[in-house]
Amino acid sequence: MDYKLLIRSSLGLALLVLAAAWASPARAQPVLVEASPAPGAVLTSSPEAVTLTFDRALSEDNAWISVVSETGERFDRDDTRVGPDSLFTLTTTLAPLPEGRYIVKYRAASPGSSTILGGQYEFVVNLPAPTLQMISPANGEAFAEGRVPVELQVQFFDFGLYNNRIHLYVDGAFHAELRELATELEGLEPGVHAITAVLARFDDEELPETARTATIAIAQPDPESEGRILAAAAAPDPGLRLAPWEWAGVVSVTVILLGLGIWLSRAARKPPGASRENGSAPPPS
Repeated sequence: MDYKLLIRSSLGLALLVLAAAWASPARAQPVLVEASPAPGAVLTSSPEAVTLTFDRALSEDNAWISVVSETGERFDRDDTRVGPDSLFTLTTTLAPLPEGRYIVKYRAASPGSSTILGGQYEFVVNLPAPTLQMISPANGEAFAEGRVPVELQVQFFDFGLYNNRIHLYVDGAFHAELRELATELEGLEPGVHAITAVLARFDDEELPETARTATIAIAQPDPESEGRILAAAAAPDPGLRLAPWEWAGVVSVTVILLGLGIWLSRAARKPPGASRENGSAPPPS
């Protein structure tokens, strides 16, 4: 018997067993194959969630994702879950992310495995600069009365994020806070006014580079014009309204006056000799 060959075979078998024993836990460890946002990504909008996909099914136990800023502020909602669409994915939702660099830390394990995978990566949120345009009123526009429609337009500015809103000023004084793009100013006095709109976010942090101003004029009131406007708006005159008996009285008086007028007219037209025919003495010569 070749004892050397037997010893070599035994050693080789032992090494294979040890290698298998060593490799088994490592093989049971899940491997990250995809991430959203991806490692090193530069985003132009705030992501709603972080989703990690692994090469095998995951266990809910000891699984979590955290997302923190460079200053250590946490932005995940502490709601890490496996699935729901796939047992290979791990997901957590996020609060709105301001601009900056973020660190994703995660831990995951497969069911029945005591080996836990941990790791981390980074991504960046680089939001485009928001812009504001004042569509109405136009600069230099004049109005006949103190009601002025205001229409605005924004880009890269979501009212659902960062407590975003618009501050509206009239003649330098704060007038209103808007979370919509259209409103109406009322009760402006005659004269010249400056209307200013500026974007704001977080705790009253205004973005001065977005400010837009329009200078407008409210006309002085014209009494004659106001009179014509009131007359045009007034209800039409219904005319004289009389009761039936009143109409009868009016007709009777009219007939009497008409008859009296005819009689007087005839009396005034009598010929000169009419008085002598009646026995009157002629006038002295």
